Amino acid sequence: MPTVLVIEDEADIADNLCDLLEALGYHAVQAGDGATGIEAAQEQQPDLVICDIRMPERTGHEVLRAIRAAGAWGASVPFVFLTASAESNLRDESLELGADAFVRKPFNVDHLVSTIRSLVGDES
Repeated sequence: MPTVLVIEDEADIADNLCDLLEALGYHAVQAGDGATGIEAAQEQQPDLVICDIRMPERTGHEVLRAIRAAGAWGASVPFVFLTASAESNLRDESLELGADAFVRKPFNVDHLVSTIRSLVGDES
């Protein structure tokens, strides 16, 4: 069962994402801020990371940089940004930093599931 790390500071969104992932057959791990997310990523080495951009402790971009610098696993783990930000350049900046996908909140569940499955595979 693939593991997905959800790094999200809004508890309701994080809980809903984890419930969705579990229903799809993935093991979901949750972190409530960027610093905790980096620690969880290094400990768990998940098959996919879904991360908010605007968070306390460390931003999503800082999380991505730390994970990408964490050796072979970190350089290759699929990384999805999930954000409510309306900044037009944020998507391009995120992809240039090495994110694999960028999904805006509020997100379409079918689109998010499709993105997850395309990056991790449909294990359900």
